[in-house]
Amino acid sequence: MDALRLSLEALELPNNSEIIVPANTFVGTALAAQAAGAIIVPAEIIENTGQIDHSKLDNYLTSKTKVIIPVHLYGFIGNMNYINKWAKKNKIIVLEDAAQAHGSMFNNIKAGNFGKVAAFSFYPTKNLGALGDGGAIVTNDLELAKRIKILRNYGLINKNLCLFSGSNSRLDEMQAAFLRIRLRELDNNNKRRVGIAHTINQLITNEFIKVLQEEESVLSNYHLFPILTKHRDKFRNFLNKADINTQIHYSTPIHLHKPIRITNKKTLPISEKFCNNVLSLPCFPYMYDREIEYLTKTINRYKG
Repeated sequence: MDALRLSLEALELPNNSEIIVPANTFVGTALAAQAAGAIIVPAEIIENTGQIDHSKLDNYLTSKTKVIIPVHLYGFIGNMNYINKWAKKNKIIVLEDAAQAHGSMFNNIKAGNFGKVAAFSFYPTKNLGALGDGGAIVTNDLELAKRIKILRNYGLINKNLCLFSGSNSRLDEMQAAFLRIRLRELDNNNKRRVGIAHTINQLITNEFIKVLQEEESVLSNYHLFPILTKHRDKFRNFLNKADINTQIHYSTPIHLHKPIRITNKKTLPISEKFCNNVLSLPCFPYMYDREIEYLTKTINRYKG
């Protein structure tokens, strides 16, 4: 969240700027934008991918729109070619929320290379996780990078002079050292995740389970393996009785969270339905073949 907030603060947007955010995302994306003084414009998603529906972006565009935050949720990536062309045409800044997308690619380009700036998370559960909270910001804009470095260190330009109202958002040395070691294994771990995810996908034949699809030209890191199913609680209880743990990412679209200031009060039926049906299955680099077989056979026994 700090990485997103610092990025937005460093962009020095006008007060009450509008920021387009997919409705299906962790609430931290919206809270970060709100903390930077922006107003959230929740956008509808594509049901098959969980990513922002790029074909509807014009519906959310106003004279106050300054930023769009495509969220590479689950490690998937939306159609960044379209999003970047649309943003350039309308003079909108692209800020990638790549918190879950370490190593994910679109058109053989890794997440974090598409926007003016991108934010990554190093929360322990991420594909590249630290021992505790942490994150990183990447940008090719040297002036923006300079402002971010100042903002993350209380706004100080030297030990005795504060230039901006900043915060203490520095990554400590212990976390950095741990991440340097884990970084060496990121690509190999991602390859194992992808292989396991593709095997699970191929082995699930249950008509009541819909596996999310990657956009064309996307290679996900499969930070998560989300599926859609009606009567989610019933299916989750079925798996739980078989000692298969699952998680929900996420059950509430951002426009239904109470603290979020939004512009459009309209319902977003696809996002709301998606959040009611989504469930994350086990998928991690060190799953044994017998665990994959047990998982998929159990899923295929489910009768709906």
